[in-house]
Amino acid sequence: MRDRGQSSVEFISIYSFAFLIIAFGLALIFSIASIPKSIIPTQCSLYGGLTCVDTVYASSGPAMSKLFIEVSDGEQGILNISTFNAILNTKASTSGYCTPNVIYQGGNTICIADFASVATTGILYSGTFKLTGNYCTPAPGFVYNTISCPTHGNQNYTFSGSIRLYSSSFNSLGT
Repeated sequence: MRDRGQSSVEFISIYSFAFLIIAFGLALIFSIASIPKSIIPTQCSLYGGLTCVDTVYASSGPAMSKLFIEVSDGEQGILNISTFNAILNTKASTSGYCTPNVIYQGGNTICIADFASVATTGILYSGTFKLTGNYCTPAPGFVYNTISCPTHGNQNYTFSGSIRLYSSSFNSLGT
């Protein structure tokens, strides 16, 4: 009789531990599956001395959408941006620009790419973007102003980057 009692206690102990592990695994799977997409962070990488500050992609009309990328320039000198374009989920932008198109060390600009497609809210988009412009490196003792850019060190540069983000709606952004 004692052997039966011991074997039933062992049976309950072993199988209850197995059921506990299975229950914990199912709870973990359900909690991960129910995480709202809005808390997964946006990823924006930019190479060559520029930094992504923020990025948003949203519909801007019945068959249009816009990608906004705020860029900060940490390099010494002036960057005069001439072109900006992007590709999201294999769709190329129809046009693009940055405002202001001239940024100084420590300054920011917002680059906007227009797309001929609607952004679906909550969908993950990934892609690349490029900024092209002249980068003026400072000559010794030269003080920059908004009018001039010295010819010394004036070179054409292309800065490329990559992004992964969920689209938003302009209504949720307060605009």
